[in-house]
Amino acid sequence: ASGGAMGAPLSAEQALSEAQQRAHAAARQIASQFSAGLTPGSLPTAPPMPAGMGGMYPPAGAGALAGRVAPRAWMQTEFEINDYPKTARWKVTSKDALLAITEWTRAAITTKGCYVAPGQKPPPGERKLYLLIEAEDASQLKEAKKEVKRLLEEASAYAAPEEQAGGRYKV
Repeated sequence: ASGGAMGAPLSAEQALSEAQQRAHAAARQIASQFSAGLTPGSLPTAPPMPAGMGGMYPPAGAGALAGRVAPRAWMQTEFEINDYPKTARWKVTSKDALLAITEWTRAAITTKGCYVAPGQKPPPGERKLYLLIEAEDASQLKEAKKEVKRLLEEASAYAAPEEQAGGRYKV
């Protein structure tokens, strides 16, 4: 760390405070440049880090504004899972299953809605349990939906008979 006013080393809190002050000054400079009509490509690079604090800045070009391109439109589809057996719903919404599908297909999968028992209607403002699948292109979307369906059907085949009938109790 660099020395303070008397040449004494700075404490971690002082070094952090100085770094925050430099960051705020840089943010003010960038804001004033934007108001002057400059583009992100013409912004200055980050100032050098003080000695002993290297590696805290992201790599060149990784900043929030560097090389920013308009976001691509994502495609999406919904896959209702409410009426599948409980074990199948658990299987497909587990963290491990969703992570595997996401890594393999590059599609984002979000569980939405709420479980609605057979013969019941969803509460006002709610929908039956479903998966929202989003991807950048149709092939990713198709592969993710196909894998979700495969997992559901596989888990449904192994579900207990009373689970498949839609309820635990018989009247």
